[in-house]
Amino acid sequence: MDIRVNNVIGNPFAEMVYDNQKNVREPFQIQLENKESMEKVEEVSEGEVLGIGFLKDSDSDISYGMAARYAEESTKDHPIVQVLLRKPNNEVEYYNVDITKVNPANATELEMFALCNYMDDKNPGARGKFGSWQALKCIDINACSNGYTFDTGLLENFASAKKNWIGICRMMMDDYLGAGIFKQYKDCINLCSEFSKFV
Repeated sequence: MDIRVNNVIGNPFAEMVYDNQKNVREPFQIQLENKESMEKVEEVSEGEVLGIGFLKDSDSDISYGMAARYAEESTKDHPIVQVLLRKPNNEVEYYNVDITKVNPANATELEMFALCNYMDDKNPGARGKFGSWQALKCIDINACSNGYTFDTGLLENFASAKKNWIGICRMMMDDYLGAGIFKQYKDCINLCSEFSKFV
């Protein structure tokens, strides 16, 4: 089944991102209009670090660090988060992510890392103990283990493979509730609520 959506209509928790058939996986790979929210840059921001994360190397057991901070050209009305990524052989890459163009229903892991750190900076009370990014990664890892989606936390696909992160949270919400895992269930609700503001 090939699902393609050109624009967002109605409740993002229902019509667009969730299919009642538990065996349908395509909603996590919906193709929406791409607004090109990120670009690779050479200019390095010296701003305060908003958060850190890690990416796996599929060819080894090594993980590489990434950090988010505001880009120099970022403003209150037009936030841009710069993501620093350390790669093999001490290489470093920088990506600027335009938060106004990130769509959590069709985003890469790089975009979501930037968005989560931006959300936590603007609304610290909603970030939880370890932050939105760590909560989302826990949900994503569980979804991968359950066969609902694919791993995008790899060096080779974190900036290119897009997923429906709202759909993933919605699917796992049902699983957590059914299993009585209420902390993660609440995390799914909170993340869906925050992500809906950017769809």
